[in-house]
Amino acid sequence: MASTAPAVGLGSKKRKTAASAGKPSDSVRVLQRESLRQLLSQIVPDERVDPLVEAFLLDVADDFVDSVVAFACKLAAHRKSDTLEVKDIVLHLERAWDMVLPGFETEELREFKPPPEARAHKKRMADVRRALASAAAAEAETVLAREKEREEEKEKGDPEGDGAEGAKLDASKADADAS
Repeated sequence: MASTAPAVGLGSKKRKTAASAGKPSDSVRVLQRESLRQLLSQIVPDERVDPLVEAFLLDVADDFVDSVVAFACKLAAHRKSDTLEVKDIVLHLERAWDMVLPGFETEELREFKPPPEARAHKKRMADVRRALASAAAAEAETVLAREKEREEEKEKGDPEGDGAEGAKLDASKADADAS
């Protein structure tokens, strides 16, 4: 009996061939239909799932396994090995799918080196902070110098610190000398 479910993704070619050969489509699946039903009943016990949704989930599971195995085989070939090892699959799942499998973590702790752009950015930001700090220090010195000048002028008799009082005294002395 041939499957009526739509074929999806990489694993669909194998399922089409098996269905056309007269075999049931579940015989080449990674996850059997009954196992999927048990899993779904554990997750959502009170819900019923449409047979088309079941077929789609089975196709997705098959495609996922096909893609993981295919890429893990490429990793094994990159290692110049003709044997697929657990570390190939674990590496692909960690890097591509961000999945960490308990008990199969990579044994070595890899040091994370930030890309050179990040280091250059941090250096530029430190330079900007230094420039801002030196500008703020120069501004503070200028403000302190102005305040000191004002205090000195107040001590000389100029209460406003604008030099006008001293100018009035000088003008009155000049008038007294002229008379």
